[in-house]
Amino acid sequence: MMGGDIFRFRLQNQGLATTLLWLYVRGVAFITGIPFQRYCQVTPEVFVGPQYRALGKKTLERWGITGSVNLRSEYDDALHGLSFDQYCHLPTVDDQAPTLDQLERGVEFIHQVISKGGKVYIHCAGGIGRAPTMAAAYFIHQGMQLEDAVELIRQTRPFIRIMPPQVAQLKEFEVFQREAQNEAQQIAIEDWEATRAG
Repeated sequence: MMGGDIFRFRLQNQGLATTLLWLYVRGVAFITGIPFQRYCQVTPEVFVGPQYRALGKKTLERWGITGSVNLRSEYDDALHGLSFDQYCHLPTVDDQAPTLDQLERGVEFIHQVISKGGKVYIHCAGGIGRAPTMAAAYFIHQGMQLEDAVELIRQTRPFIRIMPPQVAQLKEFEVFQREAQNEAQQIAIEDWEATRAG
């Protein structure tokens, strides 16, 4: 079968939605030269992607995922029996940014799961905007610059699209993180000087 025949066959047998998704996935792979992966491993412990269903959850469990962060305001994994034992739901409207409080809570959750030897799957509906925003916040918390954090995610998920409100919130989060780190360093220096003097 040639391209048009395959398209017609899929349309007749799989429906419009599945056919359009297939076409999109093929287009992304063709344009970028990078095969489309539904669930992308950004680091050994951090994965980013779209909403999963029961079969997808089993795949993620096989990969060692022990916790998930769901950024969808329109869908709660726990209500559908899809949450992991360690689950963090931070409802965020599509194309909008999580609040600074949500970024802090998400980063703390991710840190806790990883510090216990676990792996985290961060998702929204499509894994294109909200989920990469949260992953970038975690990497910023770990000391990366915003641009480097986004580039790290793009290496395995090149089609992410972090929207302007999300970028603005990440910039504010980055400033907040640097100020907190500087304050912690200053306190450590003062404590060290006090113990030396005393």
